[in-house]
Amino acid sequence: QQKFIPALGYQMLSDALPATGRLCDQVTRGAPWAQMSKLGAFAPRAIDALNYGPGRHQARLTGRLVAPVRDELLLLHYKYLGFERVLRQIEQARERLTDVDRSAGHGHRWRFSRRRLMRDWRAFEARAVDVSRPDLEPWRTHTEPRWWRSADGSLRMPDALPASRPRASLLARGVRRLRAMVTP
Repeated sequence: QQKFIPALGYQMLSDALPATGRLCDQVTRGAPWAQMSKLGAFAPRAIDALNYGPGRHQARLTGRLVAPVRDELLLLHYKYLGFERVLRQIEQARERLTDVDRSAGHGHRWRFSRRRLMRDWRAFEARAVDVSRPDLEPWRTHTEPRWWRSADGSLRMPDALPASRPRASLLARGVRRLRAMVTP
């Protein structure tokens, strides 16, 4: 009877981008990453409003809020696959940042230097675990803060989130369309 299921974010790491096969089978080491812990799924009829923050990194849900007792859903981000490849992507993305993005602090990772990326990469490597292990207990081992839980593990919603005006209205329209598609 869960009304929303948050996902625990992991930054997946590999020395190279695998040439073939499924990423989830070939790249199984990742580090817990609070920034990428996001709302994974929700029951549209139970949630009145999502109130996403920028990038959907947090939400301030309203409605009948019921979450799983244990957080088990994983959101695996396969961004750090091959150091030189990632560095090239950063350099290309840096050129596309707008003044609005820069002033709002969005896309901060696209401004990384080689040295800063290496520091970030090593920090993730130091905390990496094998997420394919059958005995992995992410509700215990994912030690990063969770925006939907208090320190004691009880459910909470953030009081306020930064505004994200243009995207919030687009998201609201998307949610209304999704509700229309799943409502009999």
